[in-house]
Amino acid sequence: MKKIFKSLIVAVASLLISSTAFAKDFDWSECWCNYGAGLKEGDIILNLGTSISYTHFESGFSSDSWNLPIVDFSLETPVKIGPCPFTFGGGFSWNNNGLKNNYDWGTIKTVYNVFDTYGVVKYHFMFPPKQLDLYAGTKAGISFSSERVVKSQKNGNEESSINFGTGFYFNEFAGATWYFNKGFGVNAEIGFPVITSIGVTFKF
Repeated sequence: MKKIFKSLIVAVASLLISSTAFAKDFDWSECWCNYGAGLKEGDIILNLGTSISYTHFESGFSSDSWNLPIVDFSLETPVKIGPCPFTFGGGFSWNNNGLKNNYDWGTIKTVYNVFDTYGVVKYHFMFPPKQLDLYAGTKAGISFSSERVVKSQKNGNEESSINFGTGFYFNEFAGATWYFNKGFGVNAEIGFPVITSIGVTFKF
């Protein structure tokens, strides 16, 4: 994982350094108070992505367990507060994971579904090249979860139970979106507890 982070940092740094050669007229003093990639107030930004959190590595990977990548959907709109370029919005994410334990008498299968709904705020920075939008942000909201346990005995008897729970959802991140045209781009983020995510962005 450290190698991935280092490679991502090197790639971003190389992109920024190389782009400065073509940005002789760029006003660096204004980078903190402007949106990148031509974002402006009134735009609607739709993000669709998938991500991996630290729980994917805590739970491990084996033939008796699974942890699907998180699926994420969000909507945002740019709103300046004074000179500061923010976007505000909300979204939701879903994750399915579980495990199966084998015993002499049978098996116990546990399936978890986690649904997060959140508000999101991002602070944007404008750097060259023009297609690049850099940002840092926070997501906060409520996490809903279900736990279904199925006990299957070798004699054919089966018992099942389900439990529900709620919790607080929080995630901090930094990311970048590269727009191929005015309405479509790809993005990548790193943060915690969601370690890394990739996705597509549509701007309307």
